[in-house]
Amino acid sequence: MKRLKRGIIGSIVATLAFTGIGVVSAGAASAAPCGFYQATSGLSFNSYYNHCGNGSVMIQVDYRLRNEAWCVRPGITLLYQPFRVPGDNGASDYWNRPTNAYYTGTCAWV
Repeated sequence: MKRLKRGIIGSIVATLAFTGIGVVSAGAASAAPCGFYQATSGLSFNSYYNHCGNGSVMIQVDYRLRNEAWCVRPGITLLYQPFRVPGDNGASDYWNRPTNAYYTGTCAWV
């Protein structure tokens, strides 16, 4: 009976961990490093920002030729995920991949 309860509770917690597309709750984000990080899996080269604090913050996302301001909630935010075309070696993504992201202040979701 305890095993069944743990399984049900684990399933509920896993389901509730995702709060939106590209964002994971702060509890689930604790395993990832705080701030900007990149992760590779096979040919995929994803960029993330993990906001470990409370409340929404403004971050600057730097690219090779431009930068953008993003308002992010606590948890992991997917900044970039390449679209792969069969036969593409990733060179087309070079200019679109973030090179860094960092905290610049607070913001409020509208």
